[in-house]
Amino acid sequence: MNIPLWRGKNNARIATAEAEYRTAMYQLNTNRNNLLARQEMVLYRFREAKRKVDLYTNSLIPRTEQALNVSRSAFEAGEVDILELIDAQRTMLEFELLLEREKANLQQRLSELEMLAGKEL
Repeated sequence: MNIPLWRGKNNARIATAEAEYRTAMYQLNTNRNNLLARQEMVLYRFREAKRKVDLYTNSLIPRTEQALNVSRSAFEAGEVDILELIDAQRTMLEFELLLEREKANLQQRLSELEMLAGKEL
């Protein structure tokens, strides 16, 4: 004849284990959601940096370069003063600097994505 003297202790251990399991699953889901949210934010920032690199490379810098060439020709023809030529050159240099900053930003976002993915992309 078996007398279950430890039944109360076993039930308490089972309840404790189940609570710990639920806590671990909640923490796992929370971590997973946080990781996915961070990944989405980094991916958004990566795409935004890529868009800006494309904008500077394909639109702003070529137009600014064209404006600089027009200003240079106008200066050589005596139609504008040196300040306008300098301003056009300054604008060109600012856009080139912004392009390099965005390229660096793009690489940083790529590194973050690789870290989150756990592999090289």
